[in-house]
Amino acid sequence: MCGVEIRIVKSDDRDPILDVFLEEVFADAAPPDLSHRIVETWAARDQDKAVEATAEAEEPAAPPRSILPPSAPPSPQRAQGHAQGAKPNRAKNAWARLALGLALSLAVLAAIIAGTRHRNQLAEQDPQGDRQGPDGQDPTSPDSARRERLNSNSAGDDLAGTDSAAPKRGVTDPLNANDARTEEKPSAFDEPTPFERVVEKKPVQALEQERADIDPLGDQQVLAELNLQLNNLWQVNAVQPAERATDAEYCRRVFIALIGRIPTVPELDAFLTKNETFGSQGEERSWLVDRLQNHPSYRPLYVANWTNYWTNVLIGRTGGQRPGGLANREGLAIFLSESLAKGRPYDEIVTELITAEGVGQPGREDFNGAVNFLLDGYSQDSALGASRTARIFHGRQIQCVQCHNHPTNETWTQNDFWEFNAFFRQMKAKRGQGGQVRLVDEDFRGESGNSEAEAEIYFERLDGVKRVAYPVFFDGREISKRGDVASVNRRRELARLMIDSPELSRAAVNRLWTKIFYYGLTNPVDDMGDHNPPDHPEMLELLAQQFSANDYDLDRLIRWMVTSDAFQLSSKSPSDDYADRPEAGRPPLFSRYYTRQLSPEAVYDSLLLAANERIDNSGSAVGGDYIRAQRAWLGQFSKDMDTDEGQETNTFAGDIRQSVIVMTSPVMKRAVSNRLGGLLNQVTSSNMTLVEKIEHLFLAALSRKPTPRELKAVRNLVESRKHDPASGLQDAWWALLNSNEFILNH
Repeated sequence: MCGVEIRIVKSDDRDPILDVFLEEVFADAAPPDLSHRIVETWAARDQDKAVEATAEAEEPAAPPRSILPPSAPPSPQRAQGHAQGAKPNRAKNAWARLALGLALSLAVLAAIIAGTRHRNQLAEQDPQGDRQGPDGQDPTSPDSARRERLNSNSAGDDLAGTDSAAPKRGVTDPLNANDARTEEKPSAFDEPTPFERVVEKKPVQALEQERADIDPLGDQQVLAELNLQLNNLWQVNAVQPAERATDAEYCRRVFIALIGRIPTVPELDAFLTKNETFGSQGEERSWLVDRLQNHPSYRPLYVANWTNYWTNVLIGRTGGQRPGGLANREGLAIFLSESLAKGRPYDEIVTELITAEGVGQPGREDFNGAVNFLLDGYSQDSALGASRTARIFHGRQIQCVQCHNHPTNETWTQNDFWEFNAFFRQMKAKRGQGGQVRLVDEDFRGESGNSEAEAEIYFERLDGVKRVAYPVFFDGREISKRGDVASVNRRRELARLMIDSPELSRAAVNRLWTKIFYYGLTNPVDDMGDHNPPDHPEMLELLAQQFSANDYDLDRLIRWMVTSDAFQLSSKSPSDDYADRPEAGRPPLFSRYYTRQLSPEAVYDSLLLAANERIDNSGSAVGGDYIRAQRAWLGQFSKDMDTDEGQETNTFAGDIRQSVIVMTSPVMKRAVSNRLGGLLNQVTSSNMTLVEKIEHLFLAALSRKPTPRELKAVRNLVESRKHDPASGLQDAWWALLNSNEFILNH
């Protein structure tokens, strides 16, 4: 099912329409007659369209314009636009939504009017139209650059990464390492409708030559450029960044980000002590990141954490566990764990996931864990596999246009979905002896079954007209229409096209940025394109270009993020009127660390730590009692919705139900018990003073010492239990583990 996201942009001025809308909702007031406002707005739209048509007719074609280099600061016009929170592309798309506003609710109307006002404000501030090109799009946006490359006849250099100075694949250096479509033929059924996008197609070879040759930068250079752009962003928006996080706050935060749990008291103490050995501020934090990523004691935990993350991204928390299903979750986790442990480049991992053949169940002959990505939710028409592939690896939510063109988003069409889907039609799931399922590629004779020379598929539009589709990539690149595998392996061709596209690295950067910082550079994280441009395109381009130039090194990309200025800021707002509030619908400025709830996996592992139990995920988090217990615990919060889009529910949302489950769970009971060998017992039976015992419990749960008020309260509690002081510490320990501060990443 497709949904239309309505985003109301808040203006500094009070809008009477928004006011009456709120009055109607909260005070049961009748809505006013807004017909005159609708007519005026509609007339203004027609006038704007007439002016644009005249300008396009008179204005000569502009030469191709390249993307701004990552080092270039934002232009005054762009800076002014960011300060207003305005987005030209979104404002223009608001006119398309206005056509449906007459039939939609008053809330949609309010969003349209709000978007219109911001567009007018932008026009007044930028009368020369420097932010828009002849097509009305921002020429500095990544998607505009892609269009210009498609329209350009110039040929560039070979693919990036062939430079001899590029780092070798699979090498994980520490942070201070050496810086070293042909013309389109008419359809066999009908002419394109006005809703269908016409793409100018070019030969594959020409498009491959047009890719920019970006030189790889060293870690320190990337960090310096990223921090420069962050500081420019704060200055342009007149936002004072938060203070630098304390070392203890950073230690807890980076442990959660990299290995998925809070630090122990000895680990925290070791880091704080290590600080004293470094001469310059910041080096100790780079040391900690390198240790968590590469040290033999932590590398398995790091790999296990990110194996969990990528498994959830690819098939969700419930994928690969359905009785009678084709996919095997453990098999996919094995593939991911081995790939991440070896430091395999991201483009190789993606290629394997798209093209894999074999059996998905571990221990079977011809085992290949990568096949479980496409086996999960497998169907004869490969609808879910196609939509997942586009969404996860390219940030394109084409599932909404499977049955019809989107009513408000003209970026993707129904034709796009089925042309992309055609790449998967050679893929078949074959069940063999013993019930094992093997994913293979076999010859496809088209849905008519007539010939392998032009192996077609058909789809039906809402008007009942059938259309034919062949494999065509999103940017217009075509492959052979043949369906025999010996002539063309469609999935391999798809993988090549996806890897060759800059959208691969952009989507990966945006996804990991959202994982690390909670808010992405686009919202939603996996909905990218002209209709939803990034809030900060310069940062996205910098990281995406360097990610691909540095051989798609995931460890390195993560390291850039967690050692950036944005990650090292406090989560406390400098003032009550703080402007950086993405939770209120504003674009995130990353001038503070956004507080968020721990993931359910992190809560579980942190509770195990509090129970002083060994987290046995050294075997790549793919089997054993630990994994089974963790999955059983997670199963209380996640449920497969059994839809054709692979959707699932997640009730781990900080509500009362979650709190009750956590409080009464077996792992919580073990954590707060005073049993022999548990952490609490070790503290209560030690020779530490009462104050030291209290401080140790606070450090173990919250990575900080108690405030004077907290210390006094716990002391009074313990001292009131003269006959059983350990019970007072146990009550305090229970309160700490069930506090908001324990379950939050801040």
